[in-house]
Amino acid sequence: MTEAENEFLDRIYIEFYKFLTKLAEKHLYDSQKAEDVVQETFIAASKKVKELMQSPKPRGWLVNTLTYKVERENRTRMRFYKIFQEVEDIDALPVTHEDAYDFELLEIFDKPDYTALRLVIVDGYDINEAAAQLGIKYDACRKRIQKAKRQIAQELSL
Repeated sequence: MTEAENEFLDRIYIEFYKFLTKLAEKHLYDSQKAEDVVQETFIAASKKVKELMQSPKPRGWLVNTLTYKVERENRTRMRFYKIFQEVEDIDALPVTHEDAYDFELLEIFDKPDYTALRLVIVDGYDINEAAAQLGIKYDACRKRIQKAKRQIAQELSL
């Protein structure tokens, strides 16, 4: 990356970071997740810096990229929320036979790592609140959520 590209990225970061963060928070309702999405936006900008430098409206380019990343985050959150709802629906059914449960699916959610994910997706906690509820640090909670998402996707072939 050239010096001019580095200076350009520094300038747009300083100029647009707060704006993009507020915009992301408005749609994600989680300041930590909003910061993560903004960082992902600037990572994308650094990968396409030449294209961005030639753009007459770099703010529009950044907002479009941020919008895509926010929508992707919301789709992911909704997909996991639906999975949790399906499991809760299974729990609510009156069961007379053991085989009425999908034990493979329920087994996934009984693992301790999924408690953090459930707190965030179903109960609406942000990661800081979930970490406090579990008595762990923010980074540990975030890692548990990431691990749980990967394992659910792998188990359910998403």
